[in-house]
Amino acid sequence: MNYLTAIRSKLPSRNWLIFLGSVASITSVIAYDSKKCSDIKAEYKLKAKEIADQPLNTSDPVRKLIIYIAPTELARWSFKRHVKPVLDAAALDYEIFDASRPGRIQKSVRERIWDGKDIQKESDEKSALLELQKKKFNESWWSLLFPYPFDQVEEVDIMERARGPRYSSDIGLVAIGRDAWRELLNGIEEGSFGDRLIPEDTATNTSDAEKTKDAKSGPKPWVKPTCSDDNFPTDSFKFPPIAYIPAKNLEGMSSLPGRFWDWINERKTMAAVGKLALDIAFDKTRDLTKDDLNLGAEFESTSAAKVAVKQERDEVPPMEVTVSGRIIERLKVYTA
Repeated sequence: MNYLTAIRSKLPSRNWLIFLGSVASITSVIAYDSKKCSDIKAEYKLKAKEIADQPLNTSDPVRKLIIYIAPTELARWSFKRHVKPVLDAAALDYEIFDASRPGRIQKSVRERIWDGKDIQKESDEKSALLELQKKKFNESWWSLLFPYPFDQVEEVDIMERARGPRYSSDIGLVAIGRDAWRELLNGIEEGSFGDRLIPEDTATNTSDAEKTKDAKSGPKPWVKPTCSDDNFPTDSFKFPPIAYIPAKNLEGMSSLPGRFWDWINERKTMAAVGKLALDIAFDKTRDLTKDDLNLGAEFESTSAAKVAVKQERDEVPPMEVTVSGRIIERLKVYTA
């Protein structure tokens, strides 16, 4: 009896036992989740390495992606933690566009679509001119003596190949987070139906003093291009494949329980997001549907009140996603 009493006197108090037990439990859960997350990441990286091990001709370009990251810390963290390791293991080339404020992604995407339409227009005009020349040659008596002399391999611009094309439908567009996904879709819509905007410096003769005054006055108002069905690209134009990768944006003190829950269950996020990154690496696509427009709608980064205040000042684009059915039926999305 004295022996048991001596042992009991050396044990911590009940409060200390509760505290140590809680710490041990939480530590065990975090360690288990971290181990599982590392195993899932290693599995996806091993599968992605199959792409990196495939032989590539010296004349073939490396597959490239443009990663649009929503202006939130969690979106950046999710890309570095869950997406980047898989893309690096697949040896894919990618360009990161990290938006500093709302609207930048939408402007970038619509400019890219405008560049693609300009290139396609130049190509169609060149093809039409060559066809006309060939038709006139075949109708002349020279065709009886000589073959058509202008059938030759398309010229390759070495400098353009070095710096990359202005637009290529093979370069996929990946949105990390709901905000980036919304602006990507709206950018495609504006680029498809809108006229290219004329830069203010070109449209009007603005002095340096006026430019400085405008810069100090705050952000420029959001300008939406004039849209028309006549601007829609021809059937020969190819849209790039797109992808949405979820990145929860939990803001405020009320979201702390949810953030803690996601933190100790990161293995589930790694499994879901890593699978999407793997599908992008293997270039698996499907047709875009209307339901895809609402992906991640529950994770808007700003409250309705903040957005309403900014929209009254016309500093950010609208929060609604507007995509025509003509675009939906021609867009491909990486398998989700």
